[in-house]
Amino acid sequence: MTPLKAILSARRFLTSALCSTIAAFGVFSCHKPVETPPDEDSGGNAGPVYRLDLSAFNALDLANPAAVKRAWDTTQVAASIQGNVNRKAPRLLLRCMPETDDFWWKYLREDHGWIKDREVIEVGSV
Repeated sequence: MTPLKAILSARRFLTSALCSTIAAFGVFSCHKPVETPPDEDSGGNAGPVYRLDLSAFNALDLANPAAVKRAWDTTQVAASIQGNVNRKAPRLLLRCMPETDDFWWKYLREDHGWIKDREVIEVGSV
């Protein structure tokens, strides 16, 4: 493996790992016990959950530096926004790794999940 391919392969792995970690942290860091009331910012109503699908970046050609830069920048911005808007309640969930993220999405939407009754708005793009 050439040094460039090794770097690009490592970058792909790190980007996927970072996105997965950020998504998991964003979901679990704002978890509140079921018995707590909705936060005051929402006016007594938790409001919709926005879901942004970033999984298309997994199919990028990592030999194209411009595409890698765009994926990195977009993922970083989306994760930053997620961290800010999810401070008091879950409002934005990122889908970066379909298999893992879809598992947790289904779990959180089931009867015992804490976003089961929330309206979902699929965000088409950043």
